[in-house]
Amino acid sequence: MRPPPIMAAGVVLLTASVVALAGCGTSGGTTTKHNMYTITEPVTALKLDNPVGGTHIEGTDVSTVSVTEQLTYTGAPPQTNHALTDGQLTMNYTCPSTILDVNGCSVTYLVKVPRRIAIQIDDKVGVATLTGLAGKLDLNASTGNIDATGLTSDSVTARASAGEITLSFITPDQNDSLHWRCRGRWR
Repeated sequence: MRPPPIMAAGVVLLTASVVALAGCGTSGGTTTKHNMYTITEPVTALKLDNPVGGTHIEGTDVSTVSVTEQLTYTGAPPQTNHALTDGQLTMNYTCPSTILDVNGCSVTYLVKVPRRIAIQIDDKVGVATLTGLAGKLDLNASTGNIDATGLTSDSVTARASAGEITLSFITPDQNDSLHWRCRGRWR
């Protein structure tokens, strides 16, 4: 007994769709690309939104900001953005929409900044490490972790949902006015 013509056409269409979709996703392998740039204009604040990937920020005694973006992806690369407005450098990225490979796109940021600038981190998934910073810190960890060491900041706001935040301070210069606002898991 032969299947009705409509059912047979549906099976052929479904089979063709599965074969076409099988060519998408990770079959081409993972690609890694680096973008490097330096911001020479004065930067007083850095706002970094990193949905997936690592963030490494190092405080230095230089006046410029140097950035290395390590893009990891399958298919189309992430689109990175950075803009300097009124002294605030904002960095983020978007991933191309894919149906089968939702984790095929991330950016790891390696950033060297003047140690006294204000830092705002929104870390969704991944690990952020911060070292040698002295400016105002506003740290948000959704499911990622933030590890900040060698801090002399006197204003720190840290929030963790399912993630974890670790802060390690070196003794501030005669500064007894550290203010803490904490929410989330701490160690």
